[in-house]
Amino acid sequence: MRLAADGWFRLNNGKLFVPLGGFHGNMIPVAMVRPDAKELWRLSPHLWDAQTTEGLGHIDLFDASDEILRRWFRILAGHGVTALRLFPRARVGPNVLDLCGRPNPALEAAFERAFRAARPYGIRFLLQIIPEPNLSCYSNDESVKNYVLPGLSPEEMGRLRKSAGRGKSRASSSSGCPACPSPFLMPASA
Repeated sequence: MRLAADGWFRLNNGKLFVPLGGFHGNMIPVAMVRPDAKELWRLSPHLWDAQTTEGLGHIDLFDASDEILRRWFRILAGHGVTALRLFPRARVGPNVLDLCGRPNPALEAAFERAFRAARPYGIRFLLQIIPEPNLSCYSNDESVKNYVLPGLSPEEMGRLRKSAGRGKSRASSSSGCPACPSPFLMPASA
């Protein structure tokens, strides 16, 4: 896709593309996709009901089956939607795509499934680069504990422990930085 000389978005084949929609693409209204009883039971622990559509909650794109995704994109395309905003997170929470410098494989796979399911309907995604910063691993200890650390290999955990140990011993020594609460914030000269 490119911005053409005429000021319109055009696909590589020259066809006009008008980004209509652009709303929050992570959430799929249960009322619109009508999952069967078995699918609804599978999704029930993760339904988001802080907002509802026709009195029913929403399925996060992360939890949606391929069939639900196809149904949702078919419905949207039927209403003229061509673009959705996609936040790099799952379940309206701190399970984000960036796990302190490495991609979240489960979320990456969910997005790939969504991209594949949307492609036949001509739906594109407007990717938000950063979710709410206060939910990221850079500022939220719970995010580190629940999403970053479980994804590390034993070797990576060992390197992390060694690094933390070096930081603690430097911080407690007279040449350390007692004002730095985290071993990862140690000045290079310490």
